[in-house]
Amino acid sequence: MRRSYLLGIVPVLLLVACGGGGGGAITPSAKATPVANLAVSVTAPAPQVQSMTFAFLASDGSIAASQTVGVTPASSGCSTSAPGTSCAFTLSLQPGSYVAKITTYSGANGGGSVLSDNQRVAVVIGSGASNVLNVTMNDAPASIAVTPVGVPTSVPIGLASPSAVVATSNGAYVEGTQKSGYTISVGGMAAASFLANAADKSGNVIVGPNAPSFAITSSSPSLAVAAPAKTAPNTFTLTPAQSLANLSSSIGIASTPGGAGTTFAMNYAPYAADDWITFARDFRRTARETQLAAPLASGKLQFKLRWSARLATTVMENPVVYDGNVLVADYGGDVADFSAVDGHVIWEESLQTSPNDSVIDSPTVDVADHLVFVGIRTFDYAAGTQPPMNSYPPEPSRFVALDLATGAVAWTQTLPGPIRADPVVANGMVYTGISGGDPPYCLNGGIVAMDAKSGAIAWRWYVNQETNPGGGGSVWGAIAYDGANLVFGTGNTCQQAIPDSQGAVSLNAATGAENWAYSAEADENLDDDTGGSVLLQSASGGMTTATFMSKNGTLYTLNAATGAKLASFALAPAGLGGHGAPSSDGAITIIAGSAYPASGGQTVDTESLCRIGKPLSVYAHPDASLTSQTNAVDANGNVLWKISNGNYMNNAVTTFGEIALVDTLNQFVFVDIPSGTTLATLPTDAAESYIAGAAVVPSGVYVAASDGTVSAYSIASTP
Repeated sequence: MRRSYLLGIVPVLLLVACGGGGGGAITPSAKATPVANLAVSVTAPAPQVQSMTFAFLASDGSIAASQTVGVTPASSGCSTSAPGTSCAFTLSLQPGSYVAKITTYSGANGGGSVLSDNQRVAVVIGSGASNVLNVTMNDAPASIAVTPVGVPTSVPIGLASPSAVVATSNGAYVEGTQKSGYTISVGGMAAASFLANAADKSGNVIVGPNAPSFAITSSSPSLAVAAPAKTAPNTFTLTPAQSLANLSSSIGIASTPGGAGTTFAMNYAPYAADDWITFARDFRRTARETQLAAPLASGKLQFKLRWSARLATTVMENPVVYDGNVLVADYGGDVADFSAVDGHVIWEESLQTSPNDSVIDSPTVDVADHLVFVGIRTFDYAAGTQPPMNSYPPEPSRFVALDLATGAVAWTQTLPGPIRADPVVANGMVYTGISGGDPPYCLNGGIVAMDAKSGAIAWRWYVNQETNPGGGGSVWGAIAYDGANLVFGTGNTCQQAIPDSQGAVSLNAATGAENWAYSAEADENLDDDTGGSVLLQSASGGMTTATFMSKNGTLYTLNAATGAKLASFALAPAGLGGHGAPSSDGAITIIAGSAYPASGGQTVDTESLCRIGKPLSVYAHPDASLTSQTNAVDANGNVLWKISNGNYMNNAVTTFGEIALVDTLNQFVFVDIPSGTTLATLPTDAAESYIAGAAVVPSGVYVAASDGTVSAYSIASTP
C-alpha cells in the first residue's frame, strides 16, 4: 500500500516550549486562520541595528506573515539588563512549516540601510503549543546546523524515513538527518538546497551583520557545491553528477569568523523515489506520477535511451519500477528484476509449470514485506477449439509470492480459476481476483483475501452468490483500494442478471462484506464485462469517485462510498467498450483500449481481438476498418480529443502534470492533456509494437514491447 504523509521541514534549530514575550502581534494573510503562537526573542542586537523584519515564507514561497520590530533598548518589547539588550515579540501563524527570512536595518521601522538580508531559518509551528525561535547577533558560533530546504509533500514509498523527508523546489527529495546523513533522490532534476545556521553555546541562531560566513566542501568531485552567495548568505546547493549512478560524499562546513565546523554524510540514490509498484502505479489505479509535474511543467521534453533488456515473450502490462528495481512479467510466465541503473538482471524466475500457464498482469510489490506478487492464468488450451478464450476450459491457477531481493518463491497459493486481476496489498493482506466465469464453463469467480506473509486464505467473495457452482461471474480488471474498501469491476454470469455482475462492486477489505453493487448491464447474454480497472480519485466535498469503462461502450462514474451513479457517457458502440482502464489529470478522464469502427456501424465481439494461440502482438482485428483509440473526456462527457492507437489496449494511459503518455502501436507520444497537442515522441524502435502501458517515475520512463524488450529512458526538460 502506498504510504502518504503530509510533512514539514524538520527544524534543527526550533525549540518547542512554554514561553511568552511582549511586543506587537501581526495579522496573517486572510487565507490562513491563526491558531498557534510563535514567540521570537532577539538577544544582544548589534549596536548598528535599529530594526529587523521577520518574513515567514510558506511552502509555496508566498509570505504567510511578516513583522518589522525595533531592537533598541527603547523599542517596545525590549529591555536592558547586565547581559545586554533583549527583545521579544509574538506572532500568530497557522500550524505548518515555514522559512523565516530575516533582514536587519540601520534605521527604525525598516528604514535606513539594509545591513543584512535573506538570512533564513527553518521553522515548524506546532498546533496547541507556544513555539519559540531564539536569535542573537553578537556571540561566537559554537555549532552549525544543516537543514534541507523543501516543501511538505506525499512521500515516495521508497524512502525509509518519512518523518525526515522534504521535497525541493526542483523536484529532488532529501531524506535523513544531519546526524545520520542525508540522501538525495532524484525527482526530475537532482540539485538540493540546504540552510547552514550557526548557533551560540546557548543554541541561539546567529543572524545579522555579524553572522558568520560559511565555506562548504565536498569529498566527492561528483557532488558539486554551490556555496552561499551574498544574496543568500546561509543557503548552499549540492548537485550530483547527472550520471544516474549512486555516490557518497562527506560534506564539510566551516564558519568564519569563529571557527565552528561540522561534517555530515551525503548520499545520492537516484532511484529511491521511484514508486510505480503495481498496475497503473498505485492501488487507487491512478496511473499518475505526481513527482515530475514541477520539473517538467515547462520547456521541451528530452529523452535518452539508457538501456534495453529482453524477456522471451510478450509483456502485457506496465513494468513495475521501485527503489532501483524494474520488475517485468512476460506472457510465458518469466518474471525478471532488472537493475534500474544499467538493466542487468538482478534475478529471473520462471513460473510456468505447463504450456497452459500465462501471465498477463504486472507484478505487484509488497513494500512492507519485501515481496513481489504474480498471478498465473491457466486454461486447458488442448481442450479448446478456437478463439475466443472462453472456448478453453479454465483451470486452477497459482498466485505466487516472490522475495523482492532474490526472486525466490516465498509461498504459492492455488486458486480455483485464472488470475487476471492485478492485486491489492494492504494491512498485511493481499487481495486478488478470479476470472473464468464465461459460458460454457461458468466457473464462479470473485475475490480472494490472503495473508501477505503466508498465503493463508482469510475469506472469499463470489460475483454470483445465487448460483454456485456453475453460476459464472468474473473479476477481470485490477482491484482498487480506497484505504478501507476494495472497489473493482465485475463480469457477466451464466444464468440470470444479478446486481453484482457486469458493473462494479465495493467490499469491506477487512471482512469481505459487500458495501454496494452497481450493474451497468442487466442482459447476461451481452458479455458486457467491466474488463479494466476502476479509477478512484478525490472529488469536491470530500467525495471519492469510482470511474470505469464497460464493454457496452459507456464510461461510468459512481460515488465510491455509496455506489450511486454520478454520470455515464457513451463513448463507443455497444460491444466495443474494450478493456481499457481510465486515468485522469483530476479534471479530464482519459480512456484507451476500446475498439471503434472507423466508418459504418459494424459491431464485433472484442474477445475476438485477443487471438490466443497466435503471436500476442497480433491484436488488430482482421477488418482494417476497426481500430482502437484514446479519448479525453471532460466532466460533461464531451470528447475533447482522440488519438488512434492502432492496437488493442487494456492498459491505463500514464499521466504526469498536464501530460499524457499515449501508446500508438509502435511508439509512445506525450500529449498535452487540455489541448490534445502532441508535445514529443518517445524514441522507441519503430519495429516494435506496444500493448503494455508505460511506467513514468522520477528516474525516467520504462516501457516493455510486444517482443519482450524492456527499455529505460531518461527524461528532462530544456527551455
